[in-house]
Amino acid sequence: MNFFNSEPCKCCEVYKSQLEHERALNQELLTTISSLLKPQVVVQASNESTEFKPIESRYKTFSSQRARLEREDRERAALNRSTLSAKPDSLIDKLEEELKINETEESKETN
Repeated sequence: MNFFNSEPCKCCEVYKSQLEHERALNQELLTTISSLLKPQVVVQASNESTEFKPIESRYKTFSSQRARLEREDRERAALNRSTLSAKPDSLIDKLEEELKINETEESKETN
């Protein structure tokens, strides 16, 4: 506004329109940032119950580590024994089928 005139000048109108535009942009930015910062609630649709495990200490004694390694080795060895014991029979059977060898033929040849 001019002191002598009651009408606002063109510069004031331009500044007012720019100020309104900037305020609208600032408001839009604030709403965008606040929506990004809000924690989003994630609902886990799982039928499994959550099991809580005790927190293990970072520092383990040598004896506890050795016991854990020995236990894991025993489990692996038992698993290997069970898989190896099943494999030879099945491999032999497959080989006999491929070569068309029967047990009766073997017994005749040995007699």
